[in-house]
Amino acid sequence: MAKYIMALDSGTTSNRCILFNEKGVMCSVAQKEFTQFFPKPGWVEHDAEEICLTQLETAWQAMEKIGAPLPIAGAAYLAGLAVGYWSGRENVIRNWAIDRTFTPQISENERKRMVEGWNRAVRRSYGWAREDDVTPASRG
Repeated sequence: MAKYIMALDSGTTSNRCILFNEKGVMCSVAQKEFTQFFPKPGWVEHDAEEICLTQLETAWQAMEKIGAPLPIAGAAYLAGLAVGYWSGRENVIRNWAIDRTFTPQISENERKRMVEGWNRAVRRSYGWAREDDVTPASRG
């Protein structure tokens, strides 16, 4: 079975997962935006649980794109640690034993439609920047 390195990024408005193979070649990318709340001018708030769940979804999507298996519970805790939802290893261990049932909120057809749309968008973005387009001066 192939091995991959999973990079999880939690930004200001979205989460992203990038998978690299053992040679460091990017194999898969998934990204998902999460809700921003603006309680008053100049303020922005986020839902920590939504951030965790969207990070999990990007991990699942990235693995699905390359046909790799994903132990869903492990990915959930990994994503939670990555974005600071879980305070540390002890918190994960304590919560691991709690039985929870995950019920998808969208239909399988809707999920497939969204994944296909994302894949089209990623394919359109290939080639926007090439190594030979970057001059030494622009590399900083």
